[in-house]
Amino acid sequence: MNGVTNLLKKNALTPPIPLYRRLLRAHRTMLGPQERALGDEYVKAEFRRHRGVTNPLHLVGFLTSWQRYAETLEVDAWKKTQVDNRDLLESLNEQQLGQLYELLRALREQTDSESDPLKK
Repeated sequence: MNGVTNLLKKNALTPPIPLYRRLLRAHRTMLGPQERALGDEYVKAEFRRHRGVTNPLHLVGFLTSWQRYAETLEVDAWKKTQVDNRDLLESLNEQQLGQLYELLRALREQTDSESDPLKK
């Protein structure tokens, strides 16, 4: 029974506020200053955007995805993770694609400004 209890605890959803704090803590300990700033901004915006969600399925999906991200970040596996982009892109809706585009654009701008000393 102890193994089942541990499995249930491992797969249990973390409530939103503790998960939010866990994400910010993981960013603080695992990411560099620029990545942390971008990640913190994104986490804060997403949690703000989902504050009033009433659909339980949407909320469970949101929390599950962020919890999985936190677990990946905490074990430092995100550096080795490869994503099958085709399957991922096909599963995203229009809003998610827009968010992904904005994130990639921000990363590209940040990378460009870091590599070109005249832009600083």
